Amino acid sequence: MRVVANVSIDVTSGEFFSLLGPSGCGKSTLLRIIAGLEVADTGTVTVDGTPVDSVPPQQRGIGMVFQQYALWPHMTIAQNVRFGLETQVLTNKERDSRMLAALERVQMTDYKQRYPHQISGGQQQRVALARALAMAPSLILLDEPLSNLDARLRAEIRQELAELHQSLGTTMIYVTHDQEDALSLSSRIAIMNRGAIEQVGTPQDVYRDPASPFCARFIGDANLLPCSLANRPSNTAAAVAIDGVADRSFNVRLSPTYKGDSQKGHLCVRPFAITVAMPPAHSTPKDNLLAARVTRSSYKGAEYDVEVMTENGLRIRGSCRDSHVAAQLQAGAAVEISWLAEDSVFIED
Repeated sequence: MRVVANVSIDVTSGEFFSLLGPSGCGKSTLLRIIAGLEVADTGTVTVDGTPVDSVPPQQRGIGMVFQQYALWPHMTIAQNVRFGLETQVLTNKERDSRMLAALERVQMTDYKQRYPHQISGGQQQRVALARALAMAPSLILLDEPLSNLDARLRAEIRQELAELHQSLGTTMIYVTHDQEDALSLSSRIAIMNRGAIEQVGTPQDVYRDPASPFCARFIGDANLLPCSLANRPSNTAAAVAIDGVADRSFNVRLSPTYKGDSQKGHLCVRPFAITVAMPPAHSTPKDNLLAARVTRSSYKGAEYDVEVMTENGLRIRGSCRDSHVAAQLQAGAAVEISWLAEDSVFIED
């Protein structure tokens, strides 16, 4: 069985590049191939333009932070960080200096005489990163390093990791299934599915212009409505007919990935872009308007998350920030939903 097939990526020096995808899609395997811990049947891995396929992992100049941190339980924090330096031609003074500098980078100097079981999960994550930094690698690989942390600590370490990358400028490749990690940390993101890459782009690109229904669903919430082109599209805009909605067309943007191979596809619009309001029409003009009835409404703090059903049975999620209107959004209430053309995109099948 092929785990990864026909994958080609080019990561720029100093970039924070994320491999994002569901469990089992091949992203960790791809990372291990880059590190030299797995061997690909075909293809080449190059670092700074030099093929490294025949180079042992410890000689590739690559640091790696594992999901479970892989700290030696019988060694102190200082010994764990210093361990990798034993293979390098350095004096003991140089090893100690680099170990202390790495611990200082992650604010763990005061813990250097403790053992892994005596520090928290977030601190263990910092130590694992310090161990990679001590080797002064040209590339650092991170395999879901935040997955074992609670939400508050995850956000804290995420911010620290972003600041660290900014200060070091070291190239980093980060594996995650968490879209928030990828969106907030990355220079670019590669979305993987079933061993292949479906889209590569900046966080803004992959969120605003998903290349496929899978990418749209995996990056954020998305309403995906089956549709077909209702006119000959221009370079950037088109009108579509939503399946089941008769005698109507809706204005959309064309995805930059549109090739013109198919007239059928999906209209993608994010829930935050859909305004839910009571009839009559909204004070703010919208390009697209549909009548519907509320099926569910839930309070999310800054806004209400509202699910509606149109007359033809489409379930669509939108939002409402007006608390006075939200109070009327009981199940069965008649409403109007609307969105701007620039907030929706046609993704061809």
